[in-house]
Amino acid sequence: MSAGSLPSVGSSAGVPAADAGAPRRSEPARPERVCPNCGEALLEQKCKLLCPNRQCGYYMSCSDFY
Repeated sequence: MSAGSLPSVGSSAGVPAADAGAPRRSEPARPERVCPNCGEALLEQKCKLLCPNRQCGYYMSCSDFY
């Protein structure tokens, strides 16, 4: 096999056409900062992590995550 027949880096060879243009889901940088109930990003307030969704009401105190 010659070097000219290899696919170049970044080519879509071997990638199904349906996945080639699909946007990638970005993973949260810190998954522990995501509310397990509703999926909102938890807000840090002193020694607590609070869910901004008032209907959810989830929070974690510092003793829960340290």
